[in-house]
Amino acid sequence: MANNTRFVAAQIDEEQHRLLCRLATMLGKHPADLLNIAVQRFLTEVTVENPPLDLQVFQALIKVRRNTDIENMLRDMAIAYQNNPSEESADILNRMLELCGYTPEDVDRWIQQDRLVPLSRGESPLTDQAITFMAGYMQVGNEYPMMDITDKARELGISAAALGVAKRKLNVRSVRRSTCWVWVRDQ
Repeated sequence: MANNTRFVAAQIDEEQHRLLCRLATMLGKHPADLLNIAVQRFLTEVTVENPPLDLQVFQALIKVRRNTDIENMLRDMAIAYQNNPSEESADILNRMLELCGYTPEDVDRWIQQDRLVPLSRGESPLTDQAITFMAGYMQVGNEYPMMDITDKARELGISAAALGVAKRKLNVRSVRRSTCWVWVRDQ
């Protein structure tokens, strides 16, 4: 796969570099990742008269991603509150909703629509569906052509990503045969 990343040279002095490395270490990130985040933030916040179309598209995509992340965080907080209600957690949730410009009704709607995927709890319903499919389809120790499994999963609406998670959870390994790849479910 081609990497389309372009590198931008930046003039920073030794002290700035040392601080950048220290911050990256504290955050568990590579210094280049922090520079990438800074460039993205700059590109999303810069205001230019008549910006080029690709910058407008980039800014819109970042805004949508940021809003989805905020909605996921608020939904997780609401679910945590529902599982363990307390006056303090209700107050924190309400302050966060107000700060982000949402209402409790928005969170209820997201949960009912199930349009947001939980970030920090168990498996998603799609992954559960993939695990159930593979566990029912594959017997332990038997070989199954990979294409048969992926085609059947696609027919059922199971994504490749969910299938990959199910494959790891069920200890399924790939084996190369003379004409194709097969999957084998280990104990």
